[in-house]
Amino acid sequence: MEIYKRKKDEEAASLHKEEEEEQMKIQKQEALQLHKNKKKTAGNIIKKTKENCLKKKKKQKEEQISDPKRPKKPASAFFLFRKEMRKELLLERPSISYSTLNVLISVKWKELNEADKQL
Repeated sequence: MEIYKRKKDEEAASLHKEEEEEQMKIQKQEALQLHKNKKKTAGNIIKKTKENCLKKKKKQKEEQISDPKRPKKPASAFFLFRKEMRKELLLERPSISYSTLNVLISVKWKELNEADKQL
């Protein structure tokens, strides 16, 4: 009787493993299908955003052409600060690279307190 029970348990376990393997295969196939569908939809989204960007650029060009005499926005505090600091740093270090110069300016800007930034 014990031998019979063991054989039945082994058969049940092997059947259970086979069912699990089949379920895993089905899940993998479903996941692959979903992944393919996502790629397709992602491609469509990218195309739509590119189209929207092109439309916005066309509108901006039309706006620029419509009134060329309109006044420009004033420079922000950071741009004014950057202009002054660039002159000073170039006098101190004439052979400094452009990227290093920008890094130094940004570090100095971050060190300023809010009151100085508003000036």
